This record gives sequence, C-alpha cells and structure tokens, in this order.
Amino acid sequence: MILGMFEPEPDDPSIAETLQHLRSDDPEVRRKAAEALGRLGLRAIQALAERLWDEETPWVRRDVAGVLRAVGKAWYEIFLRRLRDGTPKARARAAEALGEMGEAAATPEVLRALAERLGDGGADVRRAAADALSRMGPAAATPEVLRALAGRLRDGDGAVRRAAADAPGKMGEKAAAAPEVPEALAECLRDEDPGVRRAAAEALRAMGPAAATPEIFRALAGRLRDRDRDVRRAATEALVRLAPAG
Repeated sequence: MILGMFEPEPDDPSIAETLQHLRSDDPEVRRKAAEALGRLGLRAIQALAERLWDEETPWVRRDVAGVLRAVGKAWYEIFLRRLRDGTPKARARAAEALGEMGEAAATPEVLRALAERLGDGGADVRRAAADALSRMGPAAATPEVLRALAGRLRDGDGAVRRAAADAPGKMGEKAAAAPEVPEALAECLRDEDPGVRRAAAEALRAMGPAAATPEIFRALAGRLRDRDRDVRRAATEALVRLAPAG
C-alpha cells in the first residue's frame, strides 16, 4: 500500500514539532501546522490526514482537507479506508474531506464508497456522504448514486433528507435520468420539514424540464400556498423553470 511508503519519521524534529502544534488548543495554530506539514512533503501527509478524524473545528478541517487535496489522488486511499472501516465520526470526517475535493474526487471507487455510506447506520455519516456527493456535482450522478440518494429522500432524519434533496440539484439535469429521484423529490414537497420542502423544490428547478411530469407540476403547485415563504418562492421558481417554452 502506498501509505506505508510515507510514514512520518518520529526522529525528524521538524515533523515532530509540527505534530505537537496540531494538538494545540488554538485553532489558528492547528491550521498553520497543517499548512506546514503540507510543505514538508508526502511523508508527513498521513499524520496530517489522521488529524482530520479528531479535529472539532470545521474551518480547520476544511483547511486540512485543502492541503491534502493539493497532494493528489493517491491519498484518497486514506479517506476510503476510514470511510469503510473507521468509527462513525471518522467515516463522517472522511466523507467531508472527499467532498472538499469536489469533482476531482469523483472516481468510480469513491462514488461507490459514498453511495454505500448513504446507507450507514449513523445519521451524521449519511448526511456527510450526501453533502460530499452534492459537492461533486454532475460528475457524481451515476445510477448507483442516484438510486441511493432517492432512498435517503425518505430517511427518518430530517438533516439527511435535506442533504439528499440538495444533492440532485447540484447534479443538474443528469439527476433526472433516474426516474426515482424526481418521484422521491415530489414526495419531499410534502415533508413536514420546510427545509426539506424548499430543497426539493430547488432541486427540481435545477434539474430543469427533464424532471417535468404531471405529478411534479401538481406537487409544486400544491406548495404555492405553503405556510413557509421560502418554500412558496422555490416552488414558484421551479414551476417557471419547468414550464414548456412558449
């Protein structure tokens, strides 16, 4: 495995000192330490990736992921291993890190792993997987991913449903290729959570005429009198976008 080639050397004073800074109580110190490790080269990257699993400050995690993103795809192995075998917290962090890499991370292996995690027993992991797929955009719109997202649109956790509803919108027209996606989004328009209803309407608008069916039009029209103003606006915009030209 490639990771074994680049284990940090404990007797290297520059790495040892920087690793200590990664444990600082100050988030800014931890961020700068992450950047410094990135400059030290590949042998320090595994230690940097390991920092992701324990880091509690979101913007520090984003900066760490940004450093790792610059290293290249070889380091996806770190995230894939944690995504499959780590603790629930580590699986969620691995999904977040892959999402930070965006479309560049949308390899077949990564997409399969994230689709699997949409069925994870941990709600935070499912949400993070949906968010990651959303960040990857149209490149993530494979049949396997779309089927898995459609299933999460009926998830028992509202945050997971919102994330799953947001993802097809980021994938655009390609998401309409799986009929179960617009069908599930139509159901989400009746969700008890206004955030889910709004996300569903926005996703249908982004998917465009390819998602237009009589059922979709009826479901959107039913939201024109929604009690939530943002839902009404999103439904109106979706109807305009999906309406036939002329």
